[in-house]
Amino acid sequence: MATMHPRPLPASVRDDSRRSAESRTYEALDTLDDDFHVFNG
Repeated sequence: MATMHPRPLPASVRDDSRRSAESRTYEALDTLDDDFHVFNG
């Protein structure tokens, strides 16, 4: 899995229905291989 920053995605993002696309994108990017680093912020 990719190295995600921050890990885990903050609850304030996960629990906000207005940010559901961001949560789904984060989860999808987390499936990339170990060579990837994903930054959210």
